[in-house]
Amino acid sequence: MLRKLLFFKFAPTNLDMGLLVIRILAGVSIFLKHGIEKVFHFDFMIGRLAGNGHYVQALGVMPSLLFSTLTDGILTILLIFGLFTRWCALLIFVTLAAAWSLVLHFPYFTGAGSTSVQVTGATHGEMIIAYSAGMLALVITGGGKYSIDAWIDSKFGTKNSNGIPQHSSSIPARDVLPEDGGQLFSACLASPILLSSSS
Repeated sequence: MLRKLLFFKFAPTNLDMGLLVIRILAGVSIFLKHGIEKVFHFDFMIGRLAGNGHYVQALGVMPSLLFSTLTDGILTILLIFGLFTRWCALLIFVTLAAAWSLVLHFPYFTGAGSTSVQVTGATHGEMIIAYSAGMLALVITGGGKYSIDAWIDSKFGTKNSNGIPQHSSSIPARDVLPEDGGQLFSACLASPILLSSSS
């Protein structure tokens, strides 16, 4: 009983549901906070960015705004529904990384005398790190079973000899790593082959 309580064994785990939660919460949050203003008030944002310097200096105002409008205002919607999830997450991560490093100059632990606070008023660098972690997780895992990507893959993806769709991220650990310890080494050698052949 204590073991179940400590390791949360009393509730079932669901990786795909967890990925859905990340997609919806992160996607909706970024879209509402940063996407709407760029999509529906693009002209205003040009003057705003030019005035406060919140753009990548090497690119200029317009290219920076166009790319961030794409990621914050369009790709976040695709991310929510799980369409082209890994590409969307990767490009959103690029925007977050550029904002954190090139625009806000690595804010995290910020105080009243911080350069990032004086120049940009940024005090929430940890939020960018949290968003970035979520995006990197989606780049690695994909959108999961509850996504348009998975539906397309099930309809048009590679099928085995029995006509059953093979998904690159759907091989359960128990199918790759048998309980028999004597077969563990062989299974470890075979798993990359299984993963590559199913992609």
